[in-house]
Amino acid sequence: MPLRVILGFTDDVTIERDMLHARIGVTRFRDPALAAALRSGVPVTELEAMRTTMRGRTLTEVLGVLHSRGMLRWRFEDDTGATVATASPRGLNVPWPAPPAPGAPAGARLSRFALLRPIGPQRWLLESGTSDWEVRLAPDAAARLAAGDPELLDLAGTFGLLDSTDDDPALATWEFHDRYFASRSRLDLGGGGTFRLAGTVPPLPALERPPGVGSAVPLPPPPATTPVDYWQLTEDRRTVRVFAPDPLPLPTLSALLWHTARVRAVRPADPDDPHAYDAVFKPLASAGATHAVNIWLISHNIVGLDGRAWWYDGVEHALRPARGQTPLPPGAYGAPVTMLLTSRHARLAWKYEAIAYALALKDVGVLMHALQLTGTALGLGVVPLGSGPVAAVAEALGVDPLEHSPVGELVVGLPAVE
Repeated sequence: MPLRVILGFTDDVTIERDMLHARIGVTRFRDPALAAALRSGVPVTELEAMRTTMRGRTLTEVLGVLHSRGMLRWRFEDDTGATVATASPRGLNVPWPAPPAPGAPAGARLSRFALLRPIGPQRWLLESGTSDWEVRLAPDAAARLAAGDPELLDLAGTFGLLDSTDDDPALATWEFHDRYFASRSRLDLGGGGTFRLAGTVPPLPALERPPGVGSAVPLPPPPATTPVDYWQLTEDRRTVRVFAPDPLPLPTLSALLWHTARVRAVRPADPDDPHAYDAVFKPLASAGATHAVNIWLISHNIVGLDGRAWWYDGVEHALRPARGQTPLPPGAYGAPVTMLLTSRHARLAWKYEAIAYALALKDVGVLMHALQLTGTALGLGVVPLGSGPVAAVAEALGVDPLEHSPVGELVVGLPAVE
């Protein structure tokens, strides 16, 4: 027996008089009978017989507006009335679902971009980096779908979760994790500065030191700088991969950190504002003034510093030795300094929903660019690296990679004389 399809409001919709309150905001809705029907759920087979009291609008138009605002959910029941699955759009202005022809074609299967995972003891979530929908399934339905049940494959096809588009040439270059991350870290799918953890988890303090770092070793005051032509600086920047054997002078390293990462000011959180957190101000921009990215140095050949990991203290403009004991390999290209960037994920995630890690990567990009331009002005070679280890970095620094997530690596040194 075909599944019975029920149309209703999503869980976040509440009704107050002639207003619908949802996550996206408030919508005026002067049709109490339709609002009550959608709150309890309307079989789609009964929609044609329904009307709306919204002046100048057809029922199709009214439902289209509600759907475009992400306020409607499709529920699928079996012949016992038990909920088999629900489907909801992940964002705004998602096209109305178009059911495929009944009966999954031979060989039909889930898209290679689909992800089926448990989200609780009684629910599984089916989603994809190529679909604007999420489908929540009862455990037995999830098992049937994984086994290739035609009825459940039909349902998945309705919401763009089958492999019918996997042969699109534009998708050939995408790997699963890249497509998933790209689709789940954009604001058109919801999220942003929602302060989802406010009131449940305290925000991380801005100036909290990593665990186990030692006493501060003050850096020398940066040398006086002369004005530079910014446009010429951008033209002169080069990726240097051949370094001189000379050790890096500590004053030069001090200037590089001073002009890019020192803390200029801190605005403490207002204790009376539940959405307030410590804001930090540095020479560079950062998402929400969080400045969650920390700088660590591995000294391979720095004048006056032994060969271990150091954390940059931007408040005191000093270096503090890390507690980790595991050495890292020599710097790439023989550079005297390896610079490791880690992000305090909880600092971003407390405020930003869905996009916290994406913001960390953007903050790293801003910092890397500034380090390159500042390094060029100081006569240094600064080379961003494409990737790096996680476990080895965390062990060398003595930090938990879930709290201080490695997000970037660079090497720094004096360029070889050509």
